[in-house]
Amino acid sequence: MGDDRHQRIRQRAYEIWEREGGGHGDPEEHWHRAEAEIEREEQLEAEQAFIEPSAVGATVLSAKSRKPRRDEIASSDVMTVEALAMRTGLLATKPKT
Repeated sequence: MGDDRHQRIRQRAYEIWEREGGGHGDPEEHWHRAEAEIEREEQLEAEQAFIEPSAVGATVLSAKSRKPRRDEIASSDVMTVEALAMRTGLLATKPKT
């Protein structure tokens, strides 16, 4: 167990002991409860780091222009096809957008 984690568990066990009035208690049970709380917090932090992009990553992702997927049609493609259809007489009037 890393020294930092050990220190966090020790501090949390002390906080649990204080919350319970600071009297006689079971130090081993406080330690196990503190250890479980720290472990749950670490798991939540790891899950959030996996799910939520970092601020830097989000900026980079939003700055990129998204290419249309294979089954999508870009709006510029639709406008090009409409202009071509109007020039060739396949489309008599400009469609409403």
